[in-house]
Amino acid sequence: MITYQQVAHLITFEPEILDEVKYRYRKDFIAWFPLNMHVIEAFERYAIELKRNGNREYYSIKAILERLRWDSMLEDSALDYKLNNNHAACISRILMRLNPELDGMFQLRSQVKPRHEVEDARDDEEEYAVAAI
Repeated sequence: MITYQQVAHLITFEPEILDEVKYRYRKDFIAWFPLNMHVIEAFERYAIELKRNGNREYYSIKAILERLRWDSMLEDSALDYKLNNNHAACISRILMRLNPELDGMFQLRSQVKPRHEVEDARDDEEEYAVAAI
């Protein structure tokens, strides 16, 4: 199982793993995870179960998120899952990096526009602003 120390080490010494996640989501996740390792451990358990028993090449981290929500509604448990959809991108990247069995399990999408697209968007905004004057 992935440990707090592994996650903290990864975020500290390989922060580029989260480069394609929106800055706001990364910042929130980094503040959230120290008190919620039980949630990351639950994600890992379900991901391993799905990988071993499933029949697809890729899976959705959000499916696991919804499973955790479902379970927490059914269980009369003190285990409080504070689940934010925005954390899914960070969790999937961390699980695949730290658990070799889960490597490649989730398809990753960049939430950050490539620099040239950002610059093109700024150019378009400037042209629009000039045209509007």
